[in-house]
Amino acid sequence: MIPARIGSKDISQKVIRPFNGQPMIFSTINVALSIPDAHVIVNTDSKKIQTTVKKKYADSVSVYFNGKASEPFKSIPLKGLVKKGLG
Repeated sequence: MIPARIGSKDISQKVIRPFNGQPMIFSTINVALSIPDAHVIVNTDSKKIQTTVKKKYADSVSVYFNGKASEPFKSIPLKGLVKKGLG
């Protein structure tokens, strides 16, 4: 599970800012996808992050959007993760 908040104290929208030619979050996602049999989940409070991730990883990453920076994990169905052996 990759938490991806749009807010940052120092760098505005740093999760989707370019880093080595791609949004910073792509580096994290690529590492997670390199793990055999991994089910990668990105949980975000931002439609921009959701759209950015879905454009590139629509078939390989689940993206959950809550819209509330203070409660970003309430949108994830944790019971389903435990049943799949991921929790």
